[in-house]
Amino acid sequence: MKIFTQKSSKAALLVALTATLSTLPGCRKDFLDRQPLGRYTADTYPYPGGSGPYDQFIFGAYADLRTWGVSVFSFIHAVSIRSDDADKGSTAADGGSDSQQMDNFPVLPTNGHTNTLWTGYYSLINKCNIVLDQVGNNTGMVATAEARKQAEAEAKFLRGYAYFMLVRLFGRVPIVDKIYTDVTAQSNIKQSTAAEVYAFIENDLKTAAAGLPAAPDGAGHARAGQQRRSRLAAHPPVLRRQQWCGRDRLRG
Repeated sequence: MKIFTQKSSKAALLVALTATLSTLPGCRKDFLDRQPLGRYTADTYPYPGGSGPYDQFIFGAYADLRTWGVSVFSFIHAVSIRSDDADKGSTAADGGSDSQQMDNFPVLPTNGHTNTLWTGYYSLINKCNIVLDQVGNNTGMVATAEARKQAEAEAKFLRGYAYFMLVRLFGRVPIVDKIYTDVTAQSNIKQSTAAEVYAFIENDLKTAAAGLPAAPDGAGHARAGQQRRSRLAAHPPVLRRQQWCGRDRLRG
């Protein structure tokens, strides 16, 4: 009787264990079927939809959004530490004179953070201009009119954002709106006033409005869409300029 009871207990335990394991999420057939985040796969790559033919160029512009000058240390110094939204922390000497100037004012022309911001945003602008050059001048690119329209819209949205940051950080800045092959000509582009830069931003955002999807989803959810463009267009300096221009047009 004792042996029978032990065997029965083991059998009952085995049945209970099997039933428990069968209900665990790990046993579902789709448990390992997960889409990677932040990158495309052969199944999710958007070509020929979206701006596929120009992705090799537009992705270079998106990549610049994650660089040191555009979104990391110098960016944090310029938009957060200077406004006391964040504190530099550590010791007073940490970060050297560049960090101290950003934190305490004034900032000298030799400050490393200002150079990093300047080169970072103009690198982003250059990548956007490369996209626009490909869209406008590369006749060998096989692309639909819709693909060209969206690529242009994405590039001008990102370029508008770059100039939006530059004009707020530096005020008068040169407007570089094309690819230059003459180094001398590129080095002698005149500065534009803040009003001229905001007008340029507004024109880029208008083009973006005509070509960006309403709300990118799926594989393209991190790309520019109408919602992101609207947030940038609604920023007070841009909005104020649109309002004043509207009044001027009404007067005319």
